[in-house]
Amino acid sequence: MIFRNPALRNQLNTIVHPAVGRDVGRWFDQLEKKGHVPYALEEAALLVESGAWKALHALIVVTCPMEARIERVMRRDDLPREAVEARLASQLTDEERARHADYVIQNDGNKSLVRQVLKIHARLTQP
Repeated sequence: MIFRNPALRNQLNTIVHPAVGRDVGRWFDQLEKKGHVPYALEEAALLVESGAWKALHALIVVTCPMEARIERVMRRDDLPREAVEARLASQLTDEERARHADYVIQNDGNKSLVRQVLKIHARLTQP
């Protein structure tokens, strides 16, 4: 319902995103106080849309061809194509998200995900 109703989606987002942001902030603070992790990752589909990415030290965006994304979500959530397309239409495109990214991982089935992740890990853990 929320993917077809922008007003309802906005109402839900104004409730959910601030609460998630506070929880993630507390979690990051706890990790920093413990001092034994070089970095922590926050995964969320709407980091850029919600503006939450601005509080991060770096943003990693994972891109994927639209058709592969649609098929994966249909399989994962057992949804019809139209429902998946409605969800994706309510989100920014990969290109729009990538404009804000410090790092981009291409999940297109051609480039090694492990190599891309290890390269980013090396950069994030450099002194």
